[in-house]
Amino acid sequence: MKFWLVKINNHYNIQAITDTGKKFFVRHKGKTIKFELNQKRQAKVYIKSLNPDDIVGADDKIKFDDAFDLYVKSVLSNELNTEEYNRVQVGYIKHHIQPYINKTYLHQYLASDFEGYTLKKLLRSKKYIFDSEGGRSTETIGKKVVKECVGEFKKFLKFCKKHKWKVDLDILDFEFNKNTFGDTPKDIILPSYADVVKLIESEKNLRDKCLYRLGAETGCRTNEAVAICEDDIDYNEGTVFFRHSLDRWSNFRANFLKTRTSRRRVEISDELLNLFKIYLKSRFITKTKQHRRVFNNLTKDRVYKRLTRVTKRLGIKWQGGFSVFRKFNSSLVRDQQFLTDKQFMDRYGWLNLNTFGRWYQRDLDMNRPKRKAAINNLIRG
Repeated sequence: MKFWLVKINNHYNIQAITDTGKKFFVRHKGKTIKFELNQKRQAKVYIKSLNPDDIVGADDKIKFDDAFDLYVKSVLSNELNTEEYNRVQVGYIKHHIQPYINKTYLHQYLASDFEGYTLKKLLRSKKYIFDSEGGRSTETIGKKVVKECVGEFKKFLKFCKKHKWKVDLDILDFEFNKNTFGDTPKDIILPSYADVVKLIESEKNLRDKCLYRLGAETGCRTNEAVAICEDDIDYNEGTVFFRHSLDRWSNFRANFLKTRTSRRRVEISDELLNLFKIYLKSRFITKTKQHRRVFNNLTKDRVYKRLTRVTKRLGIKWQGGFSVFRKFNSSLVRDQQFLTDKQFMDRYGWLNLNTFGRWYQRDLDMNRPKRKAAINNLIRG
């Protein structure tokens, strides 16, 4: 391979020619290398240092590491998404995709490499611990994270396509089949109505009593519940305004929720309103003037641990922490049929009923006595 300088307008480019006669401009990390007109000497020194095997551009040789670096920069600089979202997407690539690429250059990597190597490694990838020390956990990432990682890798491939880098785009056609994760049906255990009442009534801590009743009555998400502020409770209208949340690091996010429709006012009972009044009068008053949180510095992790401990002590079968209340409440309200479809969707911040039917609807077995009586009278001799 030979190199020489080519003057283009007000700068020099380095042109190369392969043994097969193919000409191209030498690039680094996807960008053509350029020198100013007064840098001719430095350009010649640079040419002497070039190693043909490391040239980015020769025969479409783009290194994965270089391509990933450029992609990560583009993701982090995307102002259309939140900073937190961008960091999570980069984490999928850096922790669960990039370590499992078995080729140096993009053009070498085929769909067979993805399914035969990268995907197999990804399915066994360990969770990454986001703390001061970092490192891998002993737990394997879940099905949802695996799918998110593959989705992010496809975005990376589209990024490569946009830059006209040679890469096997057949990977974009990959879809998980139903046997990929070897799923076995899980018994979904949802607490009974009596168990939820028992949990609330037996709680002596006034703060936790308010929190549990708020979850049971509204079906709110954990990060919505722990982020409500004093001015979000309307005692005249009898509602709670969900509009704030906590991020994954438990930082308060004012006027930020999971989706646009998640911002909503939800009606609550007079009993819960009275509980809030008593609790807020009894607690320590913070100096914060704006966004004074009802549950102070309570975090999602602390709620999960406390619920697990309390339900175990009470002998209640409970799976899933505070999120159980969302399934319980939405199923209970739907069974009672006292809301229109529009009111029902607005109560939980959903755009349609498909979300409820697919992820939240459960049989609370509230009609058991009536059902048993009907079955006993179904066929009479």
